[in-house]
Amino acid sequence: MEKGKTINILTSTFVLLIGILVFIFSRQFPVLPEGHPGPGLFPSVLGGFLILAGVLLLISAFRPRAINDTASFEKGNWRIVLLMLAVIVVFPFLQQFLGFLPALAIAILIVGLLMRLRIVKAILVTLLTTAFIYLIFNQILHVPL
Repeated sequence: MEKGKTINILTSTFVLLIGILVFIFSRQFPVLPEGHPGPGLFPSVLGGFLILAGVLLLISAFRPRAINDTASFEKGNWRIVLLMLAVIVVFPFLQQFLGFLPALAIAILIVGLLMRLRIVKAILVTLLTTAFIYLIFNQILHVPL
């Protein structure tokens, strides 16, 4: 088995397992009365997207590719992946001290910069995403953030 295929299989399995765990644990959040979406809605949706991403990556790992179709995963890219994982690990702790929305904004900004977005674009994406999440969850669904 070629190296790129092995990495894709391992990565997709990892993402799939994380998605399943996030989904299972998010279902343990309390349910709000009268069928209103509770605090577990957002993590459940994220877990579902992780499961979907893991499945799609796993499927793509087994699809035949042209010889020159493999992307090189250079040393610098591993650093970016590890830094993004660090953002995910630090986020819950940061949320305890700053609150959900400021911690989310910081996490989105850092990920945008790691993805090499220009600073103005990263700030714009951060502000729009944070505002969208606040609007949908806090104002429309009445989920306390």
